Amino acid sequence: MSFTARSIANLKDSIDIVDVISRRISLKRAGSNYKGVCPFHNEKTPSFVVSEAKQIFTCFGCGASGDAIEFVKRYNNLEFNDAIRQLASEYGIEMEENRGYGEDLEIYYNINRDAALFFYKAFTEKANKGYSYMKRRGIRPEILKKFGIGYADESWNSLYEHLTQKGYPVDKLIEVGLVSESKGRYYDKFRNRVIFPIINTAGKVIGFGGRAIDPNDNPKYLNSPESKVFRKKNNLYGLNLSRASVGKEGFIILVEGYMDTISLYQGGITNVVASLGTALTENQSHLIKRYTKDVVLSYDSDSAGVAAALRGMEILHSDGLKVRIIKISGGKDPDELIQQQGVAAWQQAIAAAQPAVDWLLAQYRQQLDLTTAAGKRQFTTVGLALVNRLGDPVEREHYQRQIAQ
Repeated sequence: MSFTARSIANLKDSIDIVDVISRRISLKRAGSNYKGVCPFHNEKTPSFVVSEAKQIFTCFGCGASGDAIEFVKRYNNLEFNDAIRQLASEYGIEMEENRGYGEDLEIYYNINRDAALFFYKAFTEKANKGYSYMKRRGIRPEILKKFGIGYADESWNSLYEHLTQKGYPVDKLIEVGLVSESKGRYYDKFRNRVIFPIINTAGKVIGFGGRAIDPNDNPKYLNSPESKVFRKKNNLYGLNLSRASVGKEGFIILVEGYMDTISLYQGGITNVVASLGTALTENQSHLIKRYTKDVVLSYDSDSAGVAAALRGMEILHSDGLKVRIIKISGGKDPDELIQQQGVAAWQQAIAAAQPAVDWLLAQYRQQLDLTTAAGKRQFTTVGLALVNRLGDPVEREHYQRQIAQ
């Protein structure tokens, strides 16, 4: 739901942009203005200026500019109305809703919220395959509740009937990917699956992931499609729960899947997120950078995992982030390691995490025969192509010497 122009103007008059921004990044007075390092791009020399008199910010490096609402929108990766809600809540300012103005995204959030509640009740109120599956995986009830885990039953239309009875239009249910249509008949998209609600940092349910329970059901994981409220590239699974811990620990752990995130969280490793089953994106890197500049990647050790680690490392490095990579022996993923060897084994793996370039060069060494000229040539070509993309000249020279040796 949008807000009246009068209440938006009142919000702007009631807050100070310097206070809003300094709660999120460090600012220093520079004459009549304030300066800081821009949070929207990688820079070492501050070019981000906040004018208290004009109540605007401007970055002379990347060109970002706007008022306090625009800053919060960009900084927290929010829609315009959600940025207003956050500021209003933060400063205790009451807003007036304008029901006749603008596109109403609230209906999509409400649909997802009610669907999440429906799945959660199906998961918790009576015996079901989803709960049995998660119990076998060793996830405790309080953690299941924390993540809002649900169950989509085997019916073809139970969610469809529930949501349409609540008055939601079918076209909106199709838009958010909860319902499909075929030959004039409507049916639930998620059936006989464990449901993982995807929640943004504003606390809104924006989509779902569904894990097949029957091994014959494909795909193994089914995710919500892109919609007006869900963009995979802009979100990270679990960040709504982990962001406070990320600040406390000083680094973030990036894993591949929902279960990896949940298992680590249950083990007390709460500074963990997952990239929603997609290759890491620049937007996700920017999102991480708002909370920390130190990233630990934990991907599978197969060829696909190595390729994903390489792509992720390049994106994170180009964003000015420090990247380390965890090596888990035996091809295990974080969930398997926690379940089989306990939290202590994971803590050891974190302590032994290698700088990303060292890890990748070691992978190349294992794959190539360095006793031959061809192997040496290929290692040098691939290794230098990786190292020459590093932004730090000292770091580049260090690895160039290492490769030559």
